[in-house]
Amino acid sequence: MAARKYIYVVLLFFLTSCQQFEFDPNQSVNAFSADRLNYVNIERIINEPSREEMVLAITGDSHLDYDNLTKFVHHVNADPTIDFVIHTGDLTDHGLLKEYEWAVSRLQKLNKPLVVTLGNHDVLSLGEDTYKHMLGGSNFAFVKDSVKFVVFNSNGREYGFKGKIPDLGWLDKELLLGSDYKNVIMVSHVPYWDRDFDLGLKPDYLKLLRDVNSRTPILAHINGHLHMQTVDVRPDNGLLQILPGSTGSRTYVKLIIGKNGVRYEKITF
Repeated sequence: MAARKYIYVVLLFFLTSCQQFEFDPNQSVNAFSADRLNYVNIERIINEPSREEMVLAITGDSHLDYDNLTKFVHHVNADPTIDFVIHTGDLTDHGLLKEYEWAVSRLQKLNKPLVVTLGNHDVLSLGEDTYKHMLGGSNFAFVKDSVKFVVFNSNGREYGFKGKIPDLGWLDKELLLGSDYKNVIMVSHVPYWDRDFDLGLKPDYLKLLRDVNSRTPILAHINGHLHMQTVDVRPDNGLLQILPGSTGSRTYVKLIIGKNGVRYEKITF
């Protein structure tokens, strides 16, 4: 009888000492996971007082490199000019809940608001469900200081190249909505010239960019995925293209938006 009571006590200890007893390593959420952080942070961004210039720190592809992700957070926190951070996706390597939690717990130490795009690795396993719970929907937009930020899912390969990702109908409608903005910044993970983009949609996507840019100037087209830092003007559409590089390369890009347009700085930390 004493041995049986001991077993019960041990089981009770394990069940109550953890935040949650997880039977499935592929569990997508638990009661202690962060809840739709993108939306919370967008509210912070919108409600922050405007400054003469709006400064973004753009990073991405941190995967499992938590040491350099922590160094990035420290570097950004020490820069008072930065207003908010954009992460271009691939917080994780396999889309697992623990990977999301390890990355998010570090990024929550930022003293600036953070917006995270859905990366192709973030979709793996049950990762899309985890992303939706912890960060929010994969297509969203917001306006700050007359600039509309349009953030969307461009991970065509993970959806079988079925002509649905990116959602061009959603993009077209979103970019026609409202009169409270004068410029646009577009953010997604996979760039439109990469083989992981649904190349069947590339002609229509480029046409959309041209149409949007003709009526509301696109200040920057931002992607991740390629793990290299480049900032240049695309020859096929004349848009400023920003790839911040991976966290592992210890680089990011500061984008400064002012009354006279944009400028940028390539940062190594």
